[in-house]
Amino acid sequence: MNWRVLRFGEVSSTQEVAREHAVPDGLEWLVVVAETQSVGRGSRGREWQSRSGGLYMTVVLKPEEHIGLVPLLAGVSVSEAISEVAGFEAQLKWPNDVLLHGKKVGGILVESVWSGGTLRFILLGVGVNVNNDLPDALPEATSLSKELGWEVDLDPLMHSILEQLERHFNKLPLDPELVLCSWKKRNQTLGRRVVVTDRSGEPIEGIATDVDLEGALLVETDRGLRRVLSGRI
Repeated sequence: MNWRVLRFGEVSSTQEVAREHAVPDGLEWLVVVAETQSVGRGSRGREWQSRSGGLYMTVVLKPEEHIGLVPLLAGVSVSEAISEVAGFEAQLKWPNDVLLHGKKVGGILVESVWSGGTLRFILLGVGVNVNNDLPDALPEATSLSKELGWEVDLDPLMHSILEQLERHFNKLPLDPELVLCSWKKRNQTLGRRVVVTDRSGEPIEGIATDVDLEGALLVETDRGLRRVLSGRI
């Protein structure tokens, strides 16, 4: 792909910078990378700690279909890049967490930009803890350098993520099942008892049995099968 990479020092959020640059013409394959974010965001509006040394970027994409699989596709891409660059087999937690040894090392944020009922583009945000210090208040988080014992070069990791992302994105319209299968091989969610809080705030408890072709989690509860399009486990 004809990637166009824009690099910044500190920004409010790579999502917002990418939105500003993409809005005029919906520029696809634009990549915004920042050293730090002052108001980095995770899913559902949560703060994403963005200290220097981490990888923080947003990619502008124009998927024609299977939009719900994009967060899972991105997770697979990040997982494969970590394996290539750091030698770790990262695992995935539905819908957007990347884990190392059970701790969160990365996250995915997907935002859609619409105009008149038509999807113009999506903003795919990726955050990976690489060499950045982690707050004491986040014992459930880890970083690549913490796990390895030495620092990791950010550029090879970024380029590997983009290469994997391009490869999977091109396969998405042709064989969405393949993307979903790749995610399932790395998932830490299916087959486990979970409590999912959906968009309405309702807790849904049961066994996570599957993920469908729209990226929705299927949960077998005491009252039957529930389908959750978006939520937090």
